[in-house]
Amino acid sequence: MLPRRRLLALTGSLIVGAGCSGTSSESGPQVVCDSGVLAGGGDVVFGLTPQVSSYGRSDNPVVELTVPVRQSVLTEESVDRIEIRRGGETEYTVPVSPENDEPVGDSGRYDADDVVEYTQSLGHVPQNGRPRLVALDAEDEQLDELRIEFRCYRRPERQTS
Repeated sequence: MLPRRRLLALTGSLIVGAGCSGTSSESGPQVVCDSGVLAGGGDVVFGLTPQVSSYGRSDNPVVELTVPVRQSVLTEESVDRIEIRRGGETEYTVPVSPENDEPVGDSGRYDADDVVEYTQSLGHVPQNGRPRLVALDAEDEQLDELRIEFRCYRRPERQTS
């Protein structure tokens, strides 16, 4: 069995961008996650592409949605929270605190140093959907919206004979 740090390092490579896919193979089926941006504003708050990935033990991996946002945008637009909605319902509410949230800065994943990542677990693989990401201020005014599409599934290992 792999140590937890090694497993996290391996599954960290699964983070995918728009139109990309990633796979992981430990001692079970591979997990494939495809994601992309469908429609929406994305020009006020959601200027960076959200990412969908999977992590965890190969027999019960979890799907994660990571929403990167520039800390300066959060402050300028007075973003209070990000809601993840499916259909007309809010499934998850992610609170935003630009003054307390630590940027990922030196990670090299983004062109800007002030990017903060907000991550929400969406459930176990298999998982798919077309959620809307909605940025709101404290007065419930919608600041921006972005619709994404993703699917994460297990690809069975090939049998060799």
